[in-house]
Amino acid sequence: ILAINSSQFEKIVLSNEQIHEIRASIAECGNACREMELSETHVNALAAVISKYTAQVELVWKSAASEKAAPIESYLNALMSLLDKKGEAQMVLNALHEGVKATPSSEAIETLSQNLEKAQRIADGYKLTPAIKSFLDKVRDGKATFGDITEEVYEWICQENMSRRIRLSF
Repeated sequence: ILAINSSQFEKIVLSNEQIHEIRASIAECGNACREMELSETHVNALAAVISKYTAQVELVWKSAASEKAAPIESYLNALMSLLDKKGEAQMVLNALHEGVKATPSSEAIETLSQNLEKAQRIADGYKLTPAIKSFLDKVRDGKATFGDITEEVYEWICQENMSRRIRLSF
């Protein structure tokens, strides 16, 4: 729960009120400990608050992680057929898929965040504008038409030396 609190997933998984309740409970235990007055009641209260939200976090995690990963996975999948070196992109795609399925933990959240950044760097290397992303989505889905090759898309295909990798079928 606390790992999510410091990650990019915080606002998706827990509300501000829930985060405040967790922080307040931790602070209460910390204050009692500092004053040498920590009791079983303090510890049980903290455990109850954490237990209360653990189930919610686990239920929401997969949806939140998938929501974060889906757009970049889509573009990497679309690029896969066009890439010379697919290894790194495939490894990142596999890691994103595993990260979405992982049980939420500090390590899982950090790993997924790192892999999202790696995936974004790969995609950013291809200067994917919204028009190019749309074109690649259509290519991936087998729905691209000649009309989808706008001047911007054509220039991108030429700049990235992709003209021999994109196949047209009728």
